Amino acid sequence: MSGPKARLRPDEGVSLVEMLIAMLIALVVGGVAMQSVVANLQSQRRLTDQTRVLTDAKVALERMTRDLRGANPLDAAGPAAATMSIVRAGQRRTVSYWLCPTGVVCALSAATPAGTQLIADERTRNVTTGAVVADPPAQVLLTGVAMPAGVGTFRYSQADGTALTGTLTPAQLANVRLVTARVRVPIGPATNAVDLENQIMLRNAGG
Repeated sequence: MSGPKARLRPDEGVSLVEMLIAMLIALVVGGVAMQSVVANLQSQRRLTDQTRVLTDAKVALERMTRDLRGANPLDAAGPAAATMSIVRAGQRRTVSYWLCPTGVVCALSAATPAGTQLIADERTRNVTTGAVVADPPAQVLLTGVAMPAGVGTFRYSQADGTALTGTLTPAQLANVRLVTARVRVPIGPATNAVDLENQIMLRNAGG
């Protein structure tokens, strides 16, 4: 007698159901990976934007600090605007800093409201002749400034620490010894902000 016959099996393959399940799993894994990549890119973009804003704010603050330190003297001053002269090598460089709302053409004025742009405007004259040596257009140093209501970019103090408020008179200007320059810039969500502040002693202030 011959032994039992071996059972013949058809060629094994992947069923349609198995293929659909595999495709579904691949789509889910791919979707999760894509979401992770997109989230990382968005996080990196936010970090880059925050770094740029902070760098721009530091550069603007350093520029104001340099000019205020060399001021000889302060020509006009208020919470939202300051004008100073720097005399060097026979030239008088007069520079003004003030805040101006975005989209508005602002003139330098003590009444200019705190806004979202920090503007710098300067003009250089020959001390002897008074002739204009340079008069570049006003420059936007920083956008997105978010100073609180009623808080200006500049604060002024006398030698004894007494604060000088409002638009300063000529007599008060002569007594300014310390200027605090401050900018607030938003970081991330609208509720988050960083304050950058420098206290500057006026090098050329009188006795």
